[in-house]
Amino acid sequence: MKKITLVLFALAVMHFAAAAETRRPNIIFYLMDDISTLEFGAYGSRANLTPNIDRLAATGIRFNSAWACPMCVPTRALVLSGQYGFKTGITQNNEGGRIKIQTDLPERIIPVARALKQGGYATFMAGKWHQSGLPGDKAWGFDHYYLYGSLCDAAKGNKEWVARFKGPWWGQQFGGSPPGFPSAQWHPMIIRNGEFIETGPKDFGPDLMCDEVLDYIRKRAADAPPFFIYYGEFLPHMPHDPMPDPASPNGKTPGGMDHGVRHIDKVVTRLVDGLRAAGVWENTVLIICGDNPTDVKGKTIPAPIGARVPLLVVGGKQWVTWNGETGCLMDFADFYPTFLELAGLDVKSHPGLDGRSFKPLLDGKRDHTRPWTFSYLGNNRMIRNQQWSLDGFGQLWRCDESGDPFRFELITAEQETPEARKGRAELEAILATMPGNVQRSPTDPGLADGLQKARRLYERYKGGDQRAR
Repeated sequence: MKKITLVLFALAVMHFAAAAETRRPNIIFYLMDDISTLEFGAYGSRANLTPNIDRLAATGIRFNSAWACPMCVPTRALVLSGQYGFKTGITQNNEGGRIKIQTDLPERIIPVARALKQGGYATFMAGKWHQSGLPGDKAWGFDHYYLYGSLCDAAKGNKEWVARFKGPWWGQQFGGSPPGFPSAQWHPMIIRNGEFIETGPKDFGPDLMCDEVLDYIRKRAADAPPFFIYYGEFLPHMPHDPMPDPASPNGKTPGGMDHGVRHIDKVVTRLVDGLRAAGVWENTVLIICGDNPTDVKGKTIPAPIGARVPLLVVGGKQWVTWNGETGCLMDFADFYPTFLELAGLDVKSHPGLDGRSFKPLLDGKRDHTRPWTFSYLGNNRMIRNQQWSLDGFGQLWRCDESGDPFRFELITAEQETPEARKGRAELEAILATMPGNVQRSPTDPGLADGLQKARRLYERYKGGDQRAR
């Protein structure tokens, strides 16, 4: 009888342990590359490029005021570190057209993957990296990775891999040896856990990446520990190659960014179908977002039009408890503490984080927000609260409740009322607390070219006409 009791007790412990694990969701962070809200029907576009994502969006939460950085390197560093660029030093530094990537970030700051791994999560990175080293470096915290050699200095600097790579190179204007970057689309350079993977002209990088992610999900589905996947989609980033198209005589679409956006819609569909088939959809939180706006629709602009990106959160109803849109202010520093809280980990044990968890919003607190949100590009800093926004040119904007910066109203110096001056002062006071802050003025000669570009872009899409292409 005593043995039976011990066996029953052991089984009960195992049951409760397994039940505890189910209360910690799988987390998938799907980060698209160079894509604006202007491309999605869920955000008002009538181009019908993403019908499946639009239907998926209706089952979860759509953020109208999500801010990233206007270029990808600082955005990715912000996600992984949870700290702003004035702390990490990664604000997108350009030297002669080349991007300087600081190499000591994961040693100075515990990356989110390492924090989740220490908390019991299995961790996997797939896709575009664009940070120092490789994801498998111990400091980063990824158990496994499958990535593009493109836009990865550690891969491009590996002489053996470069010698073995027979695919095309793109982006010669960015330098390198050979000039540019190895392909991430047709005949891509792929690295799996430090091993060079042979590919051919018929291999398409984004589909290989999705295959690997789905294979990982299938293998992990039966295991108790939850998983964290950082999935860096390359599309629709340049060079805007043709996409696979079985219905076409040559098996490919024409080139162009729109076809890349349409292919993202197919990839996300495959990802969601794979999660459902593996039986883990209901215990998964899937984040779908962009790292910065599209090339000609905000990227590189240190203003609200360069900071706002699409963000959808979907998944099991025990984790994403309602569906609809939210005006919750957030920026990409918020992902780190949100992931920790979803994982049941103590945010306070990671001092120095700049973000605020939006898990209360997912739990049903629909009025959840933060008092201000922040973005940056080099020395150009952008900040907004619910009513006002100050851009990296020193211009003041009256925000629109839609969150769409193309609906914001520019307040010139001559138009600044006492109320507007008070709003400016409040935002400037917050910026003044940040080390290395540089106050910019629209009259600064060094900003002239960027300011004119920003104003032309704003005028083109002014009023939030999402149909304009």
